[in-house]
Amino acid sequence: MELVSGRRVVVDAERPPLDHAAVLVADGRVAAVGPTADLVAAHPDVTHRAFPDATVLPGLIDAHVHLAFDVTRDPVPALRDADHDALRTTIRTHAAAMLAAGITTVRDLGDRDGLVAAFRDDVAAGVVPGPRVLTAGAPLTPPGGHCWFLGGEVGRDGVRAAVAARAAAGLDVVKVMASGGMLTPAGPGIADVQFDLPTLRLVVEAAREVGLPVAVHAHGTASIAMAARAGADTIEHAGWYAPDGGRDLDDAVAELVAASGAVTVPTRFRGWPDWPAAERTAALARQRWADGHGVPVIVGNDAGAGQGRFDDLHDALTYYAAVGWTPAQVLAAATGRAADALGLGGVTGRLLPGLAADLIVVDGDPLTDLSALRCLRLVSTKWGYSPR
Repeated sequence: MELVSGRRVVVDAERPPLDHAAVLVADGRVAAVGPTADLVAAHPDVTHRAFPDATVLPGLIDAHVHLAFDVTRDPVPALRDADHDALRTTIRTHAAAMLAAGITTVRDLGDRDGLVAAFRDDVAAGVVPGPRVLTAGAPLTPPGGHCWFLGGEVGRDGVRAAVAARAAAGLDVVKVMASGGMLTPAGPGIADVQFDLPTLRLVVEAAREVGLPVAVHAHGTASIAMAARAGADTIEHAGWYAPDGGRDLDDAVAELVAASGAVTVPTRFRGWPDWPAAERTAALARQRWADGHGVPVIVGNDAGAGQGRFDDLHDALTYYAAVGWTPAQVLAAATGRAADALGLGGVTGRLLPGLAADLIVVDGDPLTDLSALRCLRLVSTKWGYSPR
């Protein structure tokens, strides 16, 4: 057992923090949370890590990453040409960077040959340190479609078998490419629709039958609408692109998404403070528009694609703060709300008794200043990993 105490403990980002509190950890789980003095008195012999001026809070969740991708302008050649040993090293290196940055859960939405699933299993077995991992394996895409090189090409007649194979392989989520994307420039465009609505519905139906959620890659407004109508659990990127390359802020589609139960995972905000003023203003206004329609959001940064970094979720967090979210709302979208959306609400995302003791300690108070998240003092998971 171990006691971790701080000036404040954020049990749930959507609830007021506890002052001068501590978390009692036993066998990788939260055993109790309460006033430090009470827990010290009740457990005088346990190891006590005291951080008197710091904040203890749940570890961060990155809902959209690609651990096998190199952080370059074009990660495809290295991914396509590397052997398994090289890719295993890439995956381990990126996962270690994420954990050291306070990200204790990641959802990987596209790799090659099931290597991320193997890494996930090694982490769960305590063989290597790393964050908790959910993985989709190779995304479903039409022949020659977006990211076909990952090995997930499928026609409508093969959907059920492809989904069943993912369930049999122990994958955590089915990802399907409803639109094109920038990593496959010779394929469909970013706003182009790849699958028709009946096929997307078949993917969701087949996934439900084997108990898997569905993440739909959808950059364009047309594909976003299809994802919502098909019953997607999460809609990835959600860039609201029009066929002409502009943006299509369709109020009816936003309302459809909000009513569908799907959660969006926007990913385009890397380096946003340095964007040209007009581009930055338009991006923030798009998110405010989506917020105004009640479109749910969790945090993901597409690490590995488009030069998205694995060790830094802060561009995403500060972006939402600039939109007008409170720090508590931002933290909720990267902790408890993200856990709920990914089916992990009973596992992690909050510091509640019985949940995994995925926690971080930071100097200062991130509920008033998100930059405190850069001042890590401790990262703790079931495997006891700490960067210090």
